[in-house]
Amino acid sequence: MSTSNHLTPPKACKSVPAMCVWFFHDHRLGHLKQLQGLAARMEALAGIHSCWLDIQDYALGLRHLFISPSYLNTLPQPAMIIGAGHKTHLSVLLAARRYRAFSALIMKPSLPLSWFDAIICPEHDKARPRDNILNTFGPLNRITPSEQPLSLESRTNNLILIGGPSRHFRFDIARLLSQIQQICQENPQTQWLLSNSPRTPVEIMSQLKELAFPNLMIKDFRDPDLASLEALLLSSDRVWLTPDSMAMIFEALTAGARVGVFEDSATPGKAGSRINQQIQAMICKQDLISFTNRESIKPEKKELNRILWETDRAAHWLLQRYASHQKQASESHA
Repeated sequence: MSTSNHLTPPKACKSVPAMCVWFFHDHRLGHLKQLQGLAARMEALAGIHSCWLDIQDYALGLRHLFISPSYLNTLPQPAMIIGAGHKTHLSVLLAARRYRAFSALIMKPSLPLSWFDAIICPEHDKARPRDNILNTFGPLNRITPSEQPLSLESRTNNLILIGGPSRHFRFDIARLLSQIQQICQENPQTQWLLSNSPRTPVEIMSQLKELAFPNLMIKDFRDPDLASLEALLLSSDRVWLTPDSMAMIFEALTAGARVGVFEDSATPGKAGSRINQQIQAMICKQDLISFTNRESIKPEKKELNRILWETDRAAHWLLQRYASHQKQASESHA
């Protein structure tokens, strides 16, 4: 099993007797979380050893098809190379060709899909089904559901998580404040913990503190006393989220909480976007609770959501596809 620290991905690693997987990343938190979640499941299932490469330091060019860069020659030979983020795609492809490794991507590439051995992408990317593509219900994440899930009665947290303006939503502060106020007033005996994100406008936090709801605790995401997001979600009964972060929505669903989405206006031209469409579809299927229909979710209804663990499914699929690929390669050389 890898000894790599996934919170601070190392740039190099020592050779170990295990299947080595190189992970190219662009250091964006969302992409890094997806890779970290996938790496953790692959380690649990197959005992892989992972090497982490920041594309800012280790980008490859066409010349590297013929000449291996010295910094990669210090790493163990990769059996598989995985990337997340468009800036990593060319490097994954070139490194896989150079080292004859299995190539995989998280998210749909701009390069031809047939050039890669495996692609894992969310359904809303609308990649046509084919043998080398796994469409997942939302992006991967690093939440690991408990083997013995807590009943909702034993979940002690109720969370409100707010993001910020995005390409798809306006982030109407007045409207959001009104909805948070209603949630707090409708459930006076319920204690809520609210936290923000790096994209949250400063003014909404100060306005929330001025309202001073007795059952609302506000914590900045940088507060050292705040538990990790993964721990909070796994111990939460209800989670209300702004709709701007699909990653956060699916993290909460994977944790098994009842997940509600605040209502916001779409940015101009985005009302029919794939993100808006998926959120509405999930509300219709009752995977999510909309603010408007929240009254239909009775407090006494204490059924856990179905566990949505797409990262585990993706890890199983990827390892199976790699094994099949290796078998075909062996047979062709026999």
